[in-house]
Amino acid sequence: MSSILRELSHPQQPPQTPQHAHSEKKISPAALERCQKEQVEHLLLNRLIQQLDVPELNALASTATPATPVKSTPSKSAASGAFAPMTPSTMSRITASASRLFGIEKITRRFFGSPLASVAAQGMPLVLESMMEFLSEHLDEEGIFRRSGVASRIKVLMKVMEECYNDNLPLELHSAAWLKSYGLDVLNVHDVTGAFKAFFQQLPEPVLTFRLFVYIEQIAKQFESLSIQRRTYALQIVCALLHPSHATVLHSLLSFLKKVASHSDSNKMQISNLAKMFEPNLLRSSDDDFIQPGSSINITNRVDAIERSERRARLVEFLIEQHEVLFETPDELKNEIDQVKQNVEQHNGDYVPAPTAVFAVMSDSQTAVKTRIESTNQEMDKLLDLILNNPNLSEKEKKKMFKRHEKARKQQQLQDQEN
Repeated sequence: MSSILRELSHPQQPPQTPQHAHSEKKISPAALERCQKEQVEHLLLNRLIQQLDVPELNALASTATPATPVKSTPSKSAASGAFAPMTPSTMSRITASASRLFGIEKITRRFFGSPLASVAAQGMPLVLESMMEFLSEHLDEEGIFRRSGVASRIKVLMKVMEECYNDNLPLELHSAAWLKSYGLDVLNVHDVTGAFKAFFQQLPEPVLTFRLFVYIEQIAKQFESLSIQRRTYALQIVCALLHPSHATVLHSLLSFLKKVASHSDSNKMQISNLAKMFEPNLLRSSDDDFIQPGSSINITNRVDAIERSERRARLVEFLIEQHEVLFETPDELKNEIDQVKQNVEQHNGDYVPAPTAVFAVMSDSQTAVKTRIESTNQEMDKLLDLILNNPNLSEKEKKKMFKRHEKARKQQQLQDQEN
C-alpha cells in the first residue's frame, strides 16, 4: 500500500540541477507558472494592505515590493513542486489503486462537509447548480430562505444529493417520478433551501477563506470609513486572491442571492436579510466563538459577537449588491500583474520580492505540506470506512485489512513529514 501511495504522491523528480547552474538552465513551464503565481499573489496582497488603514500592515507594505529584481535560487517548492498539494486527479488515482488492493469496487466522495477545492475542482457542482435553478423558479415564495423545511425530508434529500454528486448527475427536482424513486413523495421549496443552506454551513472552510480572513475583517471594521472606491478596490483584490473553486462558487452564490432579493416584494427577503443569514457561512475565522442557545457567556463577549456579526453582514450585503464589479480586475492592476509575470519570465523565475511577514504567512510551504497530509488522511479514512462496513468481508478479513491500512497510513505520514 505504501509503495502505491509513494509512487502516486511523489512522482519521480528529474535530477537536481547544481546551484551554480540555475541561471543557465531554464526552469520548466509548470515551475515558471508557480513562480509567477506566487509573485502575483504577493503584489495583490500589498495592494490590498495599502487600501487598509492599519499601521502594522502598512509598515509591511512599504518594503514588500522591490523596485529592481532580486536574484535568488528557486525554492524547492517552486523548482520541483515537492510541496504542492495533491490534485484531485492524483487523489482519485490513489483511491482507485487502494480500492483495487483491498478488493473494494467504489470509493464515494462527499458533497456535504468536503472542502470547496475538492467539491468545485472542475467548476460549479451540478448538484449546487440544480438547486439554484430550481429555487430560481420559486423566487416569489414568501420567506424562501427564512422558513424551515421538514427535517426528515431534508435529510433524505441530502442523501440523494450525495448520490447524484458521486454519479455527476443533476437533480431532477421537478420530476415527481424521479423524487418518488428516492422515496420523496412530497418536496417543497423550503426543503431545498434547507439542503442549500446546509451545504454552506457544513463547509470545513468558508467561501471567503481563512487565509484571507485578517484582511477581510479589516475591511469590515473600516467599512464605514473607507470610501466606496477604496472599499470596492480592496474587495476586488480579495476576489482575485481566492482559490478558483472558491471564486466560482462565491460569484454564483452572490449572483443568485441578488436575484432572490430582486423579488423581495413577494418573498420578503431583502439583501440585508440575506446578508445576515449567509454571513456566518461566508466569513468566519478558524477560531470564531459561536454562541450556543443556553450557553453561559459573559455579556461583553455576547455584545462583541453581535457587533462582529453586524459588521460582517454589512460587508456581505455590499458583496451581493456589487458582485458584478467585484470580480473585475481594474486596468491598472492588470498592467501591474502583466509586468510582474514578464519580470519573472525574463529572470527565469528568480524575480522575487524582499521577504516580509505577509509573504511568509501566505507562501509558507508547510501549509502546502499540511494540506497534502490532510488530503491523504481524508482519502485513507474513506477507504477505512468502506473496509469496516463491507458486508462481504469477514471479521478476520477486516482485521487483517485494517492492520495493512494503518501500516500504510503511518508509512505515508512519515514520508510526508520527511519531505
